[in-house]
Amino acid sequence: MDLGRSLAALSLTAALLAGCAGDAAVPPARTEAGTPSRMESGEAPEERTEVSFWFAANDTGAAVMRDIVEGFERGQDQWHVRTKVFGSYTEIYSAVQAAVATGTAPDVVVLERDTSLELDAKGLTVDLTQIPREYAVGDPERFLSVYFDQGLSEGGRIFAMPFYGTTQVLYYNKAAFAAAGIDPEGIATWEDLADAASRIQDAGICRYGWEPMWGYENMLDAVFSNGGTVFSEDGRTVTIGTDEWVEVWEAFRRWIHEDRIMRIHSGGYGWEYWTYTMEDALDGTAGGYTGSSGDQADVDLETVGMLEQPAWDGEGQALPEAKALLLNVLTTSGEEERMGAFALVRYLIDVPAQVRWTVGTGYIAVNQGVLEDEGYQAYLEGHPYAGIPLAQSAHASVYPYDPTGGAVREALVRAADRVQIEGLPAGEVLEDARRTAQKALDAALTAQEDGEAAR
Repeated sequence: MDLGRSLAALSLTAALLAGCAGDAAVPPARTEAGTPSRMESGEAPEERTEVSFWFAANDTGAAVMRDIVEGFERGQDQWHVRTKVFGSYTEIYSAVQAAVATGTAPDVVVLERDTSLELDAKGLTVDLTQIPREYAVGDPERFLSVYFDQGLSEGGRIFAMPFYGTTQVLYYNKAAFAAAGIDPEGIATWEDLADAASRIQDAGICRYGWEPMWGYENMLDAVFSNGGTVFSEDGRTVTIGTDEWVEVWEAFRRWIHEDRIMRIHSGGYGWEYWTYTMEDALDGTAGGYTGSSGDQADVDLETVGMLEQPAWDGEGQALPEAKALLLNVLTTSGEEERMGAFALVRYLIDVPAQVRWTVGTGYIAVNQGVLEDEGYQAYLEGHPYAGIPLAQSAHASVYPYDPTGGAVREALVRAADRVQIEGLPAGEVLEDARRTAQKALDAALTAQEDGEAAR
């Protein structure tokens, strides 16, 4: 979608409203939601209206957010923000659904795209193109389109604003690559990476050459780069299991189970598998791993370097998935709370808060104005790897809308385990996943059409 053309008619302000000047940046802290946890801030002073704000993070990410929220509160005397932190975005969405049913829903909530769309389909999110001018979200062209568009409906309605983005990148052990005589900048394809993994392992430098992250997402990134899709253009057919899919997933199966140059950590409690994978790259057990852009706030970048994901082969371009975490303002709020929600959203997407969040967590700032911020420019000079996820976002893919409510993703989750853990042939596994996903899609489309006919 062309952002300039699609939004030209919207009555938004021409530039971001200036936010309050930020305090010194908080030390880096990883915000991957780990073990389930909940924290709440204190009660609102009597003279202020309370605005409730829910998001998912671990304790360190929550600390970064609390610092940002405190900056918002110092800049005005009308609203107090009551925060509630959850351990995962699955947990938070379940809580939102229950809260809507009991009349205790938050005023602002950060959610992934699919669950944001589900809320919007139920009429629970405010159209941000219609908010009062004094709370306008700013010039859309200031935001990275790959993230902004994830909160945009086909008709140009902004049902949610991006707060931050994330994408999967490569983290390589510098000493291991140097010992094997491998130039990391020369890795242009996944086959190049597999060759590097083999050289590192064969030379006895590391026990494992590379560690993909458990789950379907790394393999899906490579599928996108190989020209694969999830649905047909008309959205009626699941395209899992095409040659593009089988080629990629079979290669990963071979690298893990036959060549044994790669391995995965799986299972455990919460994000335990992720931590083990990171530690292997840091202590030299593995030559590197594929992980979140947010990991850079938690790994030692003197020990590991970062690279963009490579293309699948020499003929295409890398097109890994980019995910937006979206700020949703709910329609269930009262008028005063809603005005506070608008003000909070505006503050969170403005440059000072964006800089503080990306520096503190390693996740991607969606407001391109950060690149003009002197403090962030200085940070990039001292931390050049921080710009890699941002650069990868410029050629990223977006997972298409899934009308099944996640059934297709669930089929991929099960299929990935069968390939990565059990070592079953990719073609067979993907065909099973395709049949399951197609059945769910057919049911969803039929229900959708029946509902439209009834109206």
